[in-house]
Amino acid sequence: MALRFFKVAGIGVFVLLGFCVSTLFAAPTYDITDLGQITNPGSPDGIMISLNDQGDVVCTNGNNMFEWRNNNKITYSNIRVHGINNSGLVVGKSGNNAYVKDFFNDTATGTTLPGLSNGLDTAYAVNNAGQIVGTSSSSGQQAMIWENGTNGWVGDKLSGGNNAYGIS
Repeated sequence: MALRFFKVAGIGVFVLLGFCVSTLFAAPTYDITDLGQITNPGSPDGIMISLNDQGDVVCTNGNNMFEWRNNNKITYSNIRVHGINNSGLVVGKSGNNAYVKDFFNDTATGTTLPGLSNGLDTAYAVNNAGQIVGTSSSSGQQAMIWENGTNGWVGDKLSGGNNAYGIS
């Protein structure tokens, strides 16, 4: 009787162990969503730029910006987008100015960030705390940070040619 119990228990443990190992090595699954065409006719350079943890996507095509949120596509002209954070803050460039837009609360307009004298500024990234980094070209390329409505240099005005493309 005891031998039979150990055989059955051994088979049960073997089956359970096999199930655990197969689950451990199972391939991950993903959902893929077709966002449709992001290029305009005659313009081949549509690029998905950034997405956040909510699945919101921002794309750029030449000087146009596209947003996807809740399966809706919104298009804006003359805006180049560079990043989005989890609060829906979108950053980029409009004309010669760095630009920020509240993705969730304002679907029509954005705000030009305070710039330097000639306004040749670009915002490249925004973190979840709302800090925005980018570049100003007013006196050579300099990495910039915008925080609480004001701007400042990143570091101590390093010799020209530096940019800030990301912030965590």
